Parts: sequence; C-alpha cells; structure tokens
Amino acid sequence: MGALAPVGRPQRSRDARVPRGLGSASSGGAPPDHRHAQVSTAVALPTAAYLMASDDVGRWLLVRHRGRWQLPGGLVQRGESPLAAAERETSEETGLSLRAVELVIVAWVARRGHPGRLVFVFSAHLHTTAVRLQASELEAWRLSRPEEALRLLHPLIAERLKAARSGRRFVAQVPVR
Repeated sequence: MGALAPVGRPQRSRDARVPRGLGSASSGGAPPDHRHAQVSTAVALPTAAYLMASDDVGRWLLVRHRGRWQLPGGLVQRGESPLAAAERETSEETGLSLRAVELVIVAWVARRGHPGRLVFVFSAHLHTTAVRLQASELEAWRLSRPEEALRLLHPLIAERLKAARSGRRFVAQVPVR
C-alpha cells in the first residue's frame, strides 16, 4: 500500500494549512505533521471502523455477519477513536489482538434506505489464524486473496479498497439532493 501514511508516524504535509476541526477542539486544528492524532481522536458523526488484516501471503481476514462478508470491525462508540474502535471490535469479534499499521481509506458510505456513516479502514498484519469467532454476532470467518475478498465485500467498500490498492484517490460524484 505504498503511498499511504503509516499510523503513528508523523509526516510533513505539503500544505501547512489544516482545516479547522480536524484536530482537537482546544487546538483549533491538528498540526499538519500529526495525522495520527486525527485518526486517534474521537469523532461525533455516525462512524464505523474496520481492520483489513492480511497474513504473510497477502490473504485478508473476512468475517460473515448476517450473511454478508466484511472486514472485522464495527461501530465507533461515543468518545472512542476510529483507531481504537477498529482494534477493539476486531478483538471482540475474532479474539485476535491486532494493531493497525496504516490508514487505508476514509469514506462516507450511504446505502439506499440507510443513514450514511463515516468509515475508516486500517491495515494490520495477521500474525496468527487462531480465530475465536464471536458466535453471538458472526457466522464464519475465512482468509481470502484480495481479488476474491473484493468480490465478497460490499461494493461500496470494495470500490474504495480497489482505489487505495492501486494508489489512486477515490473520487465519486455523490448526489446531495
């Protein structure tokens, strides 16, 4: 995932200006070289966070929830950061303690008939397959090559992951009315 900024490693921004509201409320905006603070700070919008965990041969961990394959993760709780939520939800769902490595995508996802939400996807290294599935919430798990995983995942997420994998920014025209 070459062009992505590793989580927790500050990098200088080309543009020193940071829009207000991206950092903590007290600072009036995070310094441009501290993007980690922006993904480890709580958000007030409906938000979900997921881990794209891949093993040594590049297969992604998928879990099946209500008949649909998805990345492990879930809703961000009040006062929680997307980064913490992705790691917590993955641990609850799979019994695995994984640490996010990179922020892969941030997207607003709105399906017809459902309220939209802000979605964060982080990458992580899957160091074990000793999955202990949360039976009350999930039906199955699997390891899939990225091409297969992209076919199994919801198209709105798969589309953005494809763009991120190719190094492109995802830009979509979204009607507002």
